[in-house]
Amino acid sequence: MKLEVTGESSNEFFDRKTVDFYVDFEKGEKVKLLDARKELSEKYKDGMLVVLTLKNMFGLRRMKGVAQLYSNETVAKSVLPRYVLKKNGLIEDAKEKEKK
Repeated sequence: MKLEVTGESSNEFFDRKTVDFYVDFEKGEKVKLLDARKELSEKYKDGMLVVLTLKNMFGLRRMKGVAQLYSNETVAKSVLPRYVLKKNGLIEDAKEKEKK
């Protein structure tokens, strides 16, 4: 898996940066959202990184993704919907807590 950042933009109102990126992968390799998040987190160490989308490009071994980098966790949790936080592994659902 090879990750390439293609663009960044800043949003001062929400105190975040939006990062556009591509992920190239080999045939048969499965790329998960959490894998892309982990690799992006190595590049952007300051703040809280959340991957919003990761979509396959038809006919290519390439995926396009969008991530947002927040200054701290409280800002991200107040702005983002719960399902986005859950799919990034940042919060647990009440049902999952009961199972444990």
